[in-house]
Amino acid sequence: MEGDYAYFQRFKAAIPEHLRPHLKNPAAKSGLDAKKIMTENFRFSSDPEPGLEMVDILTNATRRALVGNLGKEGWANIPRLMIHRNNHYIQFIHLADTPKDHDYPYMNVLNHFSQGGKEILAPRFR
Repeated sequence: MEGDYAYFQRFKAAIPEHLRPHLKNPAAKSGLDAKKIMTENFRFSSDPEPGLEMVDILTNATRRALVGNLGKEGWANIPRLMIHRNNHYIQFIHLADTPKDHDYPYMNVLNHFSQGGKEILAPRFR
């Protein structure tokens, strides 16, 4: 099943010429305008926002786990709050080519974040 991404068409933009040498697919005609995405409906609030605060806590704990500044007891149960996927629950954006056999210090954390997540559908819908 595929999703309907028509809603995101308004974020499409032509790729500027100065960025073309950096594309993996030089034939690409358009991409997403990150500025439009990040500034739409963006607001600041000094009021407590419990859902946002929870996401901030989880994101910070995950970041600290990846850089080695938080013990396993602090992050081991985080995957239980995530949707299960067939690969790692955390996807990285690579800004440079790196060798496939490179030994990343955070791989034990990343591998832990590939199991224990919740199924997206309730049992009665599976």
